[in-house]
Amino acid sequence: MNYNIVNLFYNAVKTNADRIAIIDKTASITYSHLQGNIEKTVTYLKLKGIGKEDKVLVFVPMSIRLYEVLLAVFHIGAIPVFLDEWSSIKRINEACKVAECKAMVCNWKVRLLSYISKGLRSIPIYINSNNKPITYEKTDSTQVAMDTTALITFSTGSTGIPKAALRTHGQLKAQFEALKDYLILNNEKPDMTSLPIVLLINLGLGKTTVIPDTNLRKLEKMNASKIYKQLNKYNVKSISASPFFLEKLAVYKKENPNNIITIERFISGGAPVYPTLAKYITNAFPNTEMKIVYGSTEAEPISSVLASELINQSKERVGQGLLVGKPNKATVVKIIEIYNGKIDLKEEKDLEAITLPNNKIGEIIVSGKHVQKHYLNNDKAESENKIYLEENFWHRTGDSGFMDNAGNLFLTG
Repeated sequence: MNYNIVNLFYNAVKTNADRIAIIDKTASITYSHLQGNIEKTVTYLKLKGIGKEDKVLVFVPMSIRLYEVLLAVFHIGAIPVFLDEWSSIKRINEACKVAECKAMVCNWKVRLLSYISKGLRSIPIYINSNNKPITYEKTDSTQVAMDTTALITFSTGSTGIPKAALRTHGQLKAQFEALKDYLILNNEKPDMTSLPIVLLINLGLGKTTVIPDTNLRKLEKMNASKIYKQLNKYNVKSISASPFFLEKLAVYKKENPNNIITIERFISGGAPVYPTLAKYITNAFPNTEMKIVYGSTEAEPISSVLASELINQSKERVGQGLLVGKPNKATVVKIIEIYNGKIDLKEEKDLEAITLPNNKIGEIIVSGKHVQKHYLNNDKAESENKIYLEENFWHRTGDSGFMDNAGNLFLTG
């Protein structure tokens, strides 16, 4: 079966053409207008020499333009590559060596980095992210096999060969299916998110998404009053963001109790949430449901828990581990004996032999259609982080934990 993850967006356009797709700091755009800009960007990228399976380093901040570029690269059947914006020059150079990109899409400020980064200088084609043709040729999206690489993201880390996680079109579609149940609340009311993957999923759902008016790389300097103005102006009803972002909103609410916003749901992801923080946020927003999602670069989501469940967990469990809830319906979780180095198994029965019973602490491993299977040009990372069986594969999270008798997952380290 051939497919392209951009199809999710194009299908959403058919029934949401006039709906606002994205609102960022300075502008907004409808689904139909966004599609037009994507098609113009497709033309521009092709004129620059970008074709199917070419790897394109995308250095564009979270904005309307980011999604015009990202979806245009998908459309062509090329592969967008993302680095952490806070990566050191050394790390950028190492990642560029691993990725071997044909082109880089960025603004002139990022382009200046190439003067001090040999990795960026090695990329043959530079494309100004602000440029796009006025006229364009409308083309159908390139359809590829489901196991074709769609996206490359570098996981966090500062030592060793950078781990470039390969995501296929099939895996991204499975991730869409796994995460959408957390996000579907009310398509008629906008969401706010600071998480790029959530905005991508929202575009497939036909939702309106507001990007926070702040520098997402420097949340410690976030002006919460500006965020509150956005929330009220656009009547936002749900927010998906890091725990730190939600904490900043809660601090502002405590200090400004008369500044009212009505949020129905928080989705927290990207970092652990402990009971004390969950209680602080829910005390600030007592009428807001808060769901905490546990996952990783290679497996998102793994499980989820309501803040109320985390706060009110049984006393005998407090201190034993961090409750992260029941596994997502798309995710299979096992707890295995803790090993250093490669785990070399052949069949499922070999895995069962090292699988621990409930309430025993071991390493958390996960499997599912949305779980990333391979790294780019990194056999060492694959041997250390994956268990390949004849019929299946498992990702080793590197986290320790246990499952209780009720099927709840706990982290212990």
